[in-house]
Amino acid sequence: MKKSVITIGFFDGVHLGHRKLIATAIDEARRSGFKAVLLTFDRHTKKNMLLTPINEKLKLLKLFKLDEIDVVEFTQKFADMSAESFVEKYLVKKHNMGKLITGYDFKFGKDRQGDKPLLGKLAKKYGYNLISVGPVAVTDRKTGKKIIVSSSYIRECISRGNIKFANELLCGHYSTDGKIVKGGGIGAKLGFPTANIETQNNKLLPMGVFAGYVLIDGKPHAAAANIGYNPTVTDKHEIRFEVHVINFKASFKPGDILRFYFTDKLRDEKKFKDLEELKKQIKKDIKKLLKEEEKC
Repeated sequence: MKKSVITIGFFDGVHLGHRKLIATAIDEARRSGFKAVLLTFDRHTKKNMLLTPINEKLKLLKLFKLDEIDVVEFTQKFADMSAESFVEKYLVKKHNMGKLITGYDFKFGKDRQGDKPLLGKLAKKYGYNLISVGPVAVTDRKTGKKIIVSSSYIRECISRGNIKFANELLCGHYSTDGKIVKGGGIGAKLGFPTANIETQNNKLLPMGVFAGYVLIDGKPHAAAANIGYNPTVTDKHEIRFEVHVINFKASFKPGDILRFYFTDKLRDEKKFKDLEELKKQIKKDIKKLLKEEEKC
């Protein structure tokens, strides 16, 4: 069996830091004549809201020139496995590991006992080389502080509405898709028809009104999204995700899949005194969105 260069992680978001790891693994594999293997997990036991659920994550990972992507099912039995057993079973025996590429803070195995010192010790036992990759640091433009790029930091950015910076760290526009479901038709009555999207249970969604775009027949169309409780229209405490595609005459059908790409946050959601006031605000939101789009 051909030897492998392996990198391991959850890779939520496949951000700048992850891309440095993946690039190092691919470079080492090509230089050594080994296979480039990425090992990841189907779910995370501690995180419910993800940047990229497994289907989205795999689409992103497949864009890289990896020879193999191994998705491990994260069961309780797997979680109870010792760090050395994991190395022996999943890395050495399954993939004939010759080199292991890890992040600077990588830990694994039961009680996270698998750390850099242990991996160094096991490298001698199992005959592989260990390469630790340092963090990627960038400057947060709002605070001026240096931050280490991480999935948790990007989640914070998105939750705070700092979409533009999150997109930079993700190397692309944060997005989410969902099945279109039948709505109440309020948007159409106001002159701004919306597609009501069924949200994913484990997908992180920011709250508020957002600028962005959708792809229709492969072409981008400017769009605005409202994610929240729609307090002007209903008193139900139920999150709604509605997308209005600007200057788009055709209608969407229930059951269709629509993906919204976030480019910026326009404002927080608020309750208006009546539908007429809401209509005026929507006009302002679209005007602001189009003005920002012209700058790009």
